[in-house]
Amino acid sequence: EKGPGNPADECDALYEWCCSNGFDHYHDKLVQELGITSLEDILELNGNDLGDICHDLQFNNETTKQFCSIVLKYKHNVGVDSELKVWCNKNNVSEAYDKLLDLGHFTLSHLSALNSEQRQSLCRELKVGYGKKRARFLANIPSRKMRPEERQ
Repeated sequence: EKGPGNPADECDALYEWCCSNGFDHYHDKLVQELGITSLEDILELNGNDLGDICHDLQFNNETTKQFCSIVLKYKHNVGVDSELKVWCNKNNVSEAYDKLLDLGHFTLSHLSALNSEQRQSLCRELKVGYGKKRARFLANIPSRKMRPEERQ
């Protein structure tokens, strides 16, 4: 039986998504061991979930960055914005969102955990200008510490 809500169709869509993003060899483990059986499951992942999945799939840092970036961009493309995307929009740095993902900053907690020197370096990498724009960007990064499970 074909149609929305059919588990076979949802699994096929997940397989196609995995293949189109270069993660086809992880599909079986996602489904059988991690219980991710549909694209809807991907949309429901938060930053902590992504970190856990990457750990369980034994991704190296580069593969982790790639996977998280692809998932977050997919979520954005279908209208599910992450906390980081909302923060970027709210602080008038929406153009920096994709670059943050490329640099491996997938959650607002990642930014919050940066020390002062790392935050300045991030501004340089993002090409955030000096003066009021940089001061506003830095001032709006929350100061809370990253939870241990969010560290990679």
